[in-house]
This record gives sequence, structure tokens and C-alpha cells, in this order.
Amino acid sequence: MSNNQGQDEVLFHCAYNFPAVLLTLGPSAWPKLKPLHEKLVRDSRLKVRKTLAYSLFELTKILGASMTESELVPVLFYFMKDSDEVKEGVMVSLPDFVANLDLIQRESYVDKLAEAWVSGEENWRKRAMQVEQMGRLASLFSPQVFAEKYLKQYFEMC
Repeated sequence: MSNNQGQDEVLFHCAYNFPAVLLTLGPSAWPKLKPLHEKLVRDSRLKVRKTLAYSLFELTKILGASMTESELVPVLFYFMKDSDEVKEGVMVSLPDFVANLDLIQRESYVDKLAEAWVSGEENWRKRAMQVEQMGRLASLFSPQVFAEKYLKQYFEMC
């Protein structure tokens, strides 16, 4: 195995195990782990970013609402602008991520989330996944906010 392949595997395994390490060390270890997380988020390798994207919601459970808002919401929006595979990783668990924010925090991001959620997706499988998860999202926002921001897009996707 070449040195470059070894580095690829090390970074992939770091990304894969990052939630377990944070869970073991606890939220107080975040300041020490954050530089590594930022490096992995910005890594050029797709499988590293994709792995982090699929597990981002797990970090919200560990860090709690306040730290999620300051530390992970920017990562969420960064991943939403990444390749389709990385974006799908965060979109699959978006309701779980959003559920770990306080209601006021959720509703402060509703415009950005709604825009990212329905941004012209043409792949029928992804649209089906989005429609299916709308029910989960509906319970996370006030009825007025959900109706105003998501309902029209929901019917357009069907």
C-alpha cells in the first residue's frame, strides 16, 4: 500500500470513528477535537466528507442544542453545498439534526433549510425520500411556519 493510500484510509477511519470518540470523551473535549473535525470537513476526499455528513446528526446528540447551533449548523450548510453524495448524507438525517435544535433555533433557519430541502431535485428517489421525511419535519416546526415554508414545495414534489 502506498503512503497516499494509507493516508486516505487513516482519514476515512478518523471520520468514521469521530462520533464514537466524541461520545467517549464527552462534549467538553470538543475544543480539542474541533480542529480535526474542521480538517475532515474540508478534506478533498469524497468518502471522508460523505462519512462525516452521514454522522453529523449523531454529533448533535452529543453536543446539545447550543453547541450544535454554533459548531455544527455551519457544517450542515457547508455540506448542503457539497457534491450530491455528501448532500444526501446530511439530507437523509436532516429531521434528526433539526430535532436537536431548540424550537427558536429551528425556526430561525427555516428559510435556509426549506431552500436546501427543495432545491430543484430531479432524481425521483431523492424526491421520494424528501417527501417521506416532510412528515418528520412537520412535527419539528410550528404549524404556521411549516405551512408557510414547506407545504407549497411538498405538493410541487409529489
